[in-house]
Amino acid sequence: MKLKQKINKLPQNPGVYTFKDRSNNYLYIGKAGNIRKRVRTHFQKPSSSGKENILIKKTSSIDCIITSSEVEALILECNLIKEHKPKYNIMLRDDKSYPYIKITLKEEFPAIYLTRDLSAKNRQAGLNDETAKYFGPYTDVKSLRKTLLLLRKIFLFKTCRKTKVDGKPCLNYHIARCVGPCSGKVSREDYMEIIGNVSMFLEGKVQDLISYLHKKMAQASASREYEKAAKLRDRIESIQKMASSQIVSKLGGKNQDFIGYASHKNKGLIALFKIIEGKLLAHENFELIIKANSKSEEAIASFIEQYYSFNLPLPDEIFVPVVIKERKLLEEWFKKTSGKSAKIFIPKRGDKKKLLNMAGDNARYKLMEEITSQSKHVSLLIDLQKKLNLPEVPYRIEGIDISNIRGKSAVGSVVVFENASAQKNEWRKFKIKSVHTIDDYMMMEEVLMRRYRRLIAERNKLPDLVLVDGGKGQVNIAKQVLKELAVENIPVIGIAKGENKIHLSYSSKMIILNPRTESFRFLAHVRDEAHRFAHAYFENLKRKEVKKSLAESLNKK
Repeated sequence: MKLKQKINKLPQNPGVYTFKDRSNNYLYIGKAGNIRKRVRTHFQKPSSSGKENILIKKTSSIDCIITSSEVEALILECNLIKEHKPKYNIMLRDDKSYPYIKITLKEEFPAIYLTRDLSAKNRQAGLNDETAKYFGPYTDVKSLRKTLLLLRKIFLFKTCRKTKVDGKPCLNYHIARCVGPCSGKVSREDYMEIIGNVSMFLEGKVQDLISYLHKKMAQASASREYEKAAKLRDRIESIQKMASSQIVSKLGGKNQDFIGYASHKNKGLIALFKIIEGKLLAHENFELIIKANSKSEEAIASFIEQYYSFNLPLPDEIFVPVVIKERKLLEEWFKKTSGKSAKIFIPKRGDKKKLLNMAGDNARYKLMEEITSQSKHVSLLIDLQKKLNLPEVPYRIEGIDISNIRGKSAVGSVVVFENASAQKNEWRKFKIKSVHTIDDYMMMEEVLMRRYRRLIAERNKLPDLVLVDGGKGQVNIAKQVLKELAVENIPVIGIAKGENKIHLSYSSKMIILNPRTESFRFLAHVRDEAHRFAHAYFENLKRKEVKKSLAESLNKK
């Protein structure tokens, strides 16, 4: 059966649909409230995304699974994506390389240590089962080791793999780094109390832990166990000191997650801030493998589905930077799978908005750090993205200029900057061939068409931002050319000489930048370099024309 016939016979129920290639490999798995309607959208018109078009070409068969509701479809989709890892789905990078804190519950005296070995059974059980308890994953290993070391100094728990009580304590006991359960000098009940305290801290229940220790200290004092009371007092002070630097003001006592997002080409990065009882207790980064030109809403929704199906417990609130159309569906899914309500919000103002912006800034900074090792330019490029409202950090910028006098010896230039550094081996000069009148717009059109038609044909890197020397007219010409070449997603800006007004291809409004800022100075530098490069080529051609004219006149004599 042909694909179009298959699509027309698909059910209009909620459910999951799958695209497979000729070898029956999963290419894409999606969910829908109406399967037939959603699948049709994939085939209605060519996508601006190259990967989407390749997906359609590779699809040999379409299948579906009907579910009773969209929530059931969401659950099934998430499970199938984890199982089959289809090539064209947005995927959360496998986090088994990230470390976890493991508590070995199967032992009489559990140990606490870092591990990267996470079995499929643990994943299915939501990280915890009757044999072990896991906390994580953590991406900042250095900070994690420091935290674990401080916890060990406070609670003196076991870190070794020794399981027998043989009366022969290891070195850690002798240097006062462990209570020494293997020595037989601590009861299992007392030791499990220590494990419970550590678990409370790792779960973010710091205030509960401090209240509990205060009660124990009061009991010890009332029983005249002053040495024990003093140790508990010191333990409370140490815990308060660890938590004091993590307080986020005015956020209340709720558990909240703030999701920042950044993307570049087919790379995406989530910065997740976890607020537990009003304290910032975790900052984790997650890499996403995304389709080119994917919308941030799609990437963030995919992350939420995968992350929260794997990492429990849920927070009370999740804050995101964009509107997620499936917000209500996700909230229903949370309730059905975990039995807990978790709401998704977009903060408009105040401390929550500031914290979400901070998460976004961290995501952009981290992504740029991974893209380039020249970190001194990262903050500049991130600032440009924010000030110009660009969809991506402008890692690669191309500046274009035209130089001519009365239409004679007209030339154009393209200068390339990557990571704010000139890539002069990629700079190009153009001699205008098709325009013989004084028309800067037509000359600009010729240079743009020749430049980007060739880049596309040779499959070379396209810029994240095009800067033209000029105003709205030049910007509109560039926008039209890129649209004809089907790469209209590349933003274009224009800066005329002597002005600090920036014209945009993606907005009718202008942006005015302070000429003293580093952002404006860099953009002006790109424009000026394009002008200088074009003018130098123009002067070179003029000199050749003069020499040729002199030679011809001498020959005539």
